[in-house]
Amino acid sequence: MIREGRQLRPHLLRKALVLLLPYQALALADLAGWGVNGPPGLRLGAQGDIYGLVRSGGLAAEFYSDTSINMRQQGQVVIEADFLIRTGLIRSAALNRATELMRVLELGVIWELHQQFPDEWVLLDGPIAPLTKYARLAAPQLQGLQSIAAPALAFDFLRRLVGAVKEVTIVPEVGLEQALQSMPNLTVPVYRFGEVVEQEEEIAREVLSAYVWLRRELAAELSPIWSAVSGLARFDVPLPVVLPNDLEMRNTWNMMEDDQVGSMRQLDQPGGQRLREVLECTVLERWPVPPSSPTRVFVEL
Repeated sequence: MIREGRQLRPHLLRKALVLLLPYQALALADLAGWGVNGPPGLRLGAQGDIYGLVRSGGLAAEFYSDTSINMRQQGQVVIEADFLIRTGLIRSAALNRATELMRVLELGVIWELHQQFPDEWVLLDGPIAPLTKYARLAAPQLQGLQSIAAPALAFDFLRRLVGAVKEVTIVPEVGLEQALQSMPNLTVPVYRFGEVVEQEEEIAREVLSAYVWLRRELAAELSPIWSAVSGLARFDVPLPVVLPNDLEMRNTWNMMEDDQVGSMRQLDQPGGQRLREVLECTVLERWPVPPSSPTRVFVEL
């Protein structure tokens, strides 16, 4: 986004009109109809390169996605022909597929921005780790990002990326009371993302999550919220952001010991200086009081 006065406009926008349907199930149920005449346009699915297809086609192209097949696990059937009468299942599968395609495009936009502006920062609206599960589907160049099979690739992708999470539904068991203290200095507890949220992505262990009370000065001005924790925002900072960008580190950064990572979490110590600087710059991007609901006012940048 580009800020112009009090308005934000997209710097890069990708759109696609996609027909979502359980095509394989329909073809098996009606061999003479759907089995002969397939959907129009290009298929967006487990074969990957989805972002490349959308970027080259845009709204002028026709796309469809087969919701009867799992997009991340090629060949796994999730909707059989006998399930077509279950309208709730069909609708749910379409909604889930729409979300997956949106995540794939988000990942592709980040990758394209990195190609155009390798030294610029990207602030993602949402968590980073869950997004990487769609790397293979977004572009062939991102193969191995999720599992860090290519450490240098993951380092370059993550080193200028920060995730801003406004709806924090899972919180650490201990430590957040520090962030909610009414003290002159802002206290920010930091955790490894994998310590708080169980994720299948290996990259989750390599993300630091900082919980910040962005607008504690408004707490006395607004009506009480249902939970003090709901006023906290979370910022996900991948380890490459706070590590030196050299050849050795780019290839070994994901093998750091816990005590090495622990020193980076201490914002009041020399080891946490880089993380502190990144968080300070991120918080400075906040607007004075964004137009939103009382709860969202606390967490919106």
